[in-house]
Amino acid sequence: MTDQMAGFLRVERHRHPGHPTLAKAVREHALQEEFDPSLVGGDFAWDENFCVPLKHLDPDSRIPVVPIIVNAVAPPMPTLRRCYRFG
Repeated sequence: MTDQMAGFLRVERHRHPGHPTLAKAVREHALQEEFDPSLVGGDFAWDENFCVPLKHLDPDSRIPVVPIIVNAVAPPMPTLRRCYRFG
């Protein structure tokens, strides 16, 4: 998230913990269920879609988060049925 957007939303830019072990387990399970996920390691630039809810749900950034992002921007996009099947 840009500094300008953080100021507009009144959300501090900060680091939020992830959970690499859980992320890998989710990925492995998804592969077994014939989904094709990507796994992003290292730093992940959170945007306002994550930052705003997390500020209210976990203001002290204590709960590790594994974001799951679905492509809804550029083809090929998953169908609603496929998204529902994923959970």
